[in-house]
Amino acid sequence: MGAGTVSGCYRGTHDLAGSGDDSGTDAGSEDEGESPTDGDDAQCVEGPWLAPQTRRLSHDEYRNTLVDLFAPIELPALTLVEDAAPLGFDNTASALRVNALLVEQYETAATNVAEAAVASLDVLLPCEADDRSCPQQFIREFGARAFRRPLSEDDEALYLEFFESRDPDIDFAGRVQLVVAAMLQSPYFLYRAELGQAGPDGELRATDYEVASRMSYLLWQSMPDDALFAAAAAGELSDPDRRREIAVEMLAAARAPAAVGSFHRQWLELDALELKPKDPTTFPDFDEDVRASMGLELRSFIDYVVFDGEGTLAALLTDPHATLDARTASIYGVTVPDDGMMHAVDLDPGQRAGVLTRAAFLATHAYPRSSSPPRRGKFVIERLLCSELPPPPGDADLTPPEPAPGTKTNRELFEEKTAEPHCSGCHQALHGIGFGFEHYDAIGQYQVLDSGLPVDASGQLLGSDVDGPFEGAVELSQRLATSEDVEACMTRQWFRFAYGRAETSEDECRIEQLHRRLDEADGSIQTLLLDIIASDDFTRVSQGDP
Repeated sequence: MGAGTVSGCYRGTHDLAGSGDDSGTDAGSEDEGESPTDGDDAQCVEGPWLAPQTRRLSHDEYRNTLVDLFAPIELPALTLVEDAAPLGFDNTASALRVNALLVEQYETAATNVAEAAVASLDVLLPCEADDRSCPQQFIREFGARAFRRPLSEDDEALYLEFFESRDPDIDFAGRVQLVVAAMLQSPYFLYRAELGQAGPDGELRATDYEVASRMSYLLWQSMPDDALFAAAAAGELSDPDRRREIAVEMLAAARAPAAVGSFHRQWLELDALELKPKDPTTFPDFDEDVRASMGLELRSFIDYVVFDGEGTLAALLTDPHATLDARTASIYGVTVPDDGMMHAVDLDPGQRAGVLTRAAFLATHAYPRSSSPPRRGKFVIERLLCSELPPPPGDADLTPPEPAPGTKTNRELFEEKTAEPHCSGCHQALHGIGFGFEHYDAIGQYQVLDSGLPVDASGQLLGSDVDGPFEGAVELSQRLATSEDVEACMTRQWFRFAYGRAETSEDECRIEQLHRRLDEADGSIQTLLLDIIASDDFTRVSQGDP
């Protein structure tokens, strides 16, 4: 079942795909007949493939690539203007534009990185500086890694001429520095060019080197390593089974958790944690150290689930395991040694279950002094059920109600604030979910009293395949962990992240096939990644504009 229109307010995934309506009925009902994708052997109808032909490196990808390109040389800090994230992910191609400020920042970064690199010239060079063939060898080998493909003869000649034509007063190291700075400002470094080549059927397919970059930036958020470059050189990456084998090895690498964690960090909107101040009078012990520890705890939990635990979406939503230091332990009401180390504990399963009950998530989706039922409900609706909420009316008062200690709970205050008919339609859905989080205050501490009054954390799910009343966020998380709609939504989120673009109506069948395989794999997150990489679509290149 797909999420449909709820209370005349928000739309589900079928509506986003263009096949639903706003009539209030559930898309995908039995009256519509079988889906064209029903059955294990169903084939998707071919449609235009919109994978970007060029995609600028996101800032995380850019920084990670520089680190790996120059390892083990220590590089200077970089300053880059913030990118937009229209789909919730910073690698969305349509938003990765370049303006004058960013060009200037790239130039500064390239100059500073090149200067740091030549300070360790013996590490940077693959040859002896006094060898006459060294400039050409360096350009060929460094350029191939920087551009993530072998240099063409024209490329090699261009950079060799650039090296040799410098002022005679510039020494060998200075010339290397200029070449490095120039390469770091080349579109072939800053962008992932995916121009492809025509196959026997005339369809454009990504080259093996382009596929290698697709794999590495999905699983590592960085450039390919030597083994992946070797697989590309050997022509192995056109074989889906070989791509899957290599991807299994890549997921076992030390840098995989950081990249997979980046997806979850952005999906959970955790970057906003640093921007969410808390009232110092209400929470005097909440400081930057506590904030950092909360973020580390949630990242550690995701790493544990995906790479050491069950590895499933359900576990991500329900597992009570945690790794805490003394600062975060106090928030969770447990005790660990105050030694600056992280300690593994199992949290009270009556209070905590997976990511939605973790302090970092709850603090991010809260106000300075109180919890935020609208923010918490909105996250579940949009990011876990992939449903669309309209913007609030232009005259809507978005300020939280003032706490009323001993008089009214936060829930009662929000019920009063949104009781007007023009508010209640959307807030019925928002608060039906959001009120289920009322056991957690603005920094994620569990509470049985709010403003001195008993907490009411009863809620109501609407517009999903697991609709119905629930009591508290633990039960909500357990309910969502069994939802086909949530599983389908997470497939959609990973599709957007993997391909760096919004899905189109032509993609719905592809996403459904990935979802079916995810369901068959009991919700294994790593299996979903492997299926994306092994799919035929992973090597396709658009024949039109990106």
